[in-house]
Amino acid sequence: MPEKKPYNRYEADKKYNDANARRYGLKFIIKHDADIIAELDRQPSVNGYIKRLIREDLARRGLADPDVLPDEIELTDPDDMPE
Repeated sequence: MPEKKPYNRYEADKKYNDANARRYGLKFIIKHDADIIAELDRQPSVNGYIKRLIREDLARRGLADPDVLPDEIELTDPDDMPE
């Protein structure tokens, strides 16, 4: 009988993430993007904030999938958004 490989958490996480997740990196230049950096720094969850903005945009453009869009999302009026 072949010897069973011991459980490797790193390999298991990598296999799951490769199949189920995507990572995107953003780079901001302090001199040019200070306003964006300041706003992101104020957020308790940058990931959640960016996802919410994208989902709001999709909903505004009529591209939101109601099966994916969380029920609790509250659309922000673009005129109320800080500049």
